[in-house]
Amino acid sequence: MQVKPTSLLELCQPKAQLPVMHKISDLVEEAIKQFPELLDGYEEHCVLICLNDSMQIVGGKTVSIGTDKFTIVEPRVIFRHAILTRGCDAIVLLHNHPTGDPLPSLPDLHATARIHEAGEVMGIPLVDHIVIGRDSKSFVPIRGLLNDAPPSLLEAIFGSRAGSNG
Repeated sequence: MQVKPTSLLELCQPKAQLPVMHKISDLVEEAIKQFPELLDGYEEHCVLICLNDSMQIVGGKTVSIGTDKFTIVEPRVIFRHAILTRGCDAIVLLHNHPTGDPLPSLPDLHATARIHEAGEVMGIPLVDHIVIGRDSKSFVPIRGLLNDAPPSLLEAIFGSRAGSNG
């Protein structure tokens, strides 16, 4: 399922008609409307949301479906879709935890760091990677978590790459 304009008329509309995502909670609610599988209790789904430079959603796509325990997220798949989405200047990733617990796992933290690094190289920054729990009110933004983490914790998790995660 992709979020995209359905007609040429919609493509010609001014950008002001796209909703601006001022808060993470707004983005999570909009993503869940477009991708209800993010509340799936049986398997992990990872969704890419593409934003323009005004923080408006210009596209979205499910980039991975996994098992009840994990999903594999490849930066090349994410950035292929980001590059092919017209007007994409930044990305947000969202994925669910079927257990309902929104706390990120160690593999979630590693994937976030890897995608953040790739985004820096590609010039398409990762705004955040959000783990969704049982509902739209239950989520944890990983990048915010990493930005607030003490350097010693980042060093323990990521080793010598810790300085490049904030």
